Amino acid sequence: MRQRSASLGAVVFLCVLAACGNNATTGVDVSTEGTVVTTTVPASTTVPWSEGAEVVAWKQFVQSFEVLDVSEVSTGECGSRAMLITEESLTMYWWDGVRWNDDSALLQGGKGNLPQKVYTHDYTNDGVLDFFVIYADEDRPRTQTFGAFFAYLWGIDDVCDWGWVDINDGRNTTKTLQSPDVDVQKGKIFAPGFTQRRTSARGEYEFMPSTGALMYRELAKK
Repeated sequence: MRQRSASLGAVVFLCVLAACGNNATTGVDVSTEGTVVTTTVPASTTVPWSEGAEVVAWKQFVQSFEVLDVSEVSTGECGSRAMLITEESLTMYWWDGVRWNDDSALLQGGKGNLPQKVYTHDYTNDGVLDFFVIYADEDRPRTQTFGAFFAYLWGIDDVCDWGWVDINDGRNTTKTLQSPDVDVQKGKIFAPGFTQRRTSARGEYEFMPSTGALMYRELAKK
């Protein structure tokens, strides 16, 4: 009986990032002549994808900058984002599963030249962390500040699009709040606004899904 001949193709074993991490590994290549060739895969210099890898990578990434402030990582169904502030610069980044990439074009230049602080909280109540950026006023940088919200602009035509959120102070719709106060524990923002009587008072700003804006609500007087 004629024996059926078989040829053994080359088999290369690759290091899977999730299993190998940053360690180098050795693969084996078996040729048709039976020669065994050992090949070495270089050690990975990236952070392997796993749950929480973007947070670990972000903490490492920001160490290469002289930062004034750094946001937490915002992760949702549209991916992961984060912000950092350096001297006179606000930048935004997105996580591709391996590394953080600059995506500051989304900020459209920002809302000022002197960013000071960034707060991370779900201000729009959509389950995804948003960003509230505090700027110093160029005319009075030591005493006057203003802030702006950066979040998902959920809508028919802008799903997964980030942008500066509208703010209604009871009289005008704008993109910034003057002299804001931030309650970090409760995630609340307080700033001046206007009542129906058009008199200015300090109150809380809350997101209204029906308008897609943060609306002024006067605090009840004690």
